[in-house]
Amino acid sequence: MSDNTLKLKDTNSRNAFRYGHLMKRMYPYIKTVLGRTALLILLAIPLGLLDGVIAFSLRPYMDYVVNGNETQVFEFQGYKIQLQSFLIKFIPYAIVFFALIQGLLRYVCNYLTEWTGNKMSNTLKIDLFRKLTAMDTKFYDINSSGLVLSRFLTDPEQASRTLIFTIKTFIF
Repeated sequence: MSDNTLKLKDTNSRNAFRYGHLMKRMYPYIKTVLGRTALLILLAIPLGLLDGVIAFSLRPYMDYVVNGNETQVFEFQGYKIQLQSFLIKFIPYAIVFFALIQGLLRYVCNYLTEWTGNKMSNTLKIDLFRKLTAMDTKFYDINSSGLVLSRFLTDPEQASRTLIFTIKTFIF
């Protein structure tokens, strides 16, 4: 047996914790989904802002319900806003509307996240398949089929899931 064939069980990456090296290797797969990732980041901005809008709109409504005043003076960063009772009664409907919009945005963000991860994983698996079909037959004599399948099926999935988890943590 020659030493030039790769024995998978003896491999370990000396670059496993050099993230610059890993990103350089994964960039061709990230590049294909960069547009949707940018869209995901843009959708995350209003999604985060809606949390504040809902909390911001609850205060004058609760003050009106608890105090029972017809006119509510609401102060925000030095500005005084006077809300009439007929406007305050629309706040629950606005909260429900904002919650619906927020739910829709959260669904789209989760869909884009899953789509991005699956697209990267599938692209990586296709490239691995092409490489596996071009390998020398000695490679398959040395390595067990279970190890080859395990590396082929789980490693790309794990790599793409880790990248997507990192992006999701950054966004949300």
